[in-house]
Amino acid sequence: MEEFLIIAILVILFFSVIRRWIFFSAYNTFRQAASEVQRKQEEEERRLKREGKVTIQGKPESPKISKDEGEYVDYEEIP
Repeated sequence: MEEFLIIAILVILFFSVIRRWIFFSAYNTFRQAASEVQRKQEEEERRLKREGKVTIQGKPESPKISKDEGEYVDYEEIP
């Protein structure tokens, strides 16, 4: 019975180490592939932009309220 417990504990430890190694190797491979794709996209964007052309990327302007909307309310301070 003791041999079985020792072997079971060793097998569990072995698989936990192997699982971590597989997970981190897969994670690093995925991270490298993602950074490679991002680098290629940035190179493509740089290649497509003409030299000297200025582009400004920002959020679109919010719609402006015309001066006719709403009304002005005068107020008085109460002593």
